[in-house]
Amino acid sequence: MHSFLGQARHLVAALAFACATATAIAEVPTDRLIVRLAGGAPAKTKSAADRQAIAARLSERTGEAMRPLRVMGDGAQVMQLRRRLKPAEVAALVARAGTDPDILEIAPDRIIFPALVPTAPLHASQWYLGAANGINAPAAWDS
Repeated sequence: MHSFLGQARHLVAALAFACATATAIAEVPTDRLIVRLAGGAPAKTKSAADRQAIAARLSERTGEAMRPLRVMGDGAQVMQLRRRLKPAEVAALVARAGTDPDILEIAPDRIIFPALVPTAPLHASQWYLGAANGINAPAAWDS
């Protein structure tokens, strides 16, 4: 069990490193927004009609058509836009949204690309990262 936890820590560290060294994260346009609701409202407290009403209010205020896509584990709503927006356009959209008593924060649902395969000396011994017996992480990292 101890060995598994050590390997899991290496995997988490490798993934964190890969994400931290990702290039041009801020430059990737997105067509999704994360809308965090006041009170950390769990998904069960907002009906589909409530989520649709929030999307309609935001669409009206921002001038960008959006619809509810899914609910995150913390109750935040992921809204689907009709087009991809650059980071500056997302910032302008958030400014146009103004204040809403039901909404704490609106943030882009960022797409993050890892930069490269880790070069740690023990990386080769981590069988669960390889293609033969594991998750084929290097193929994802090098894409």
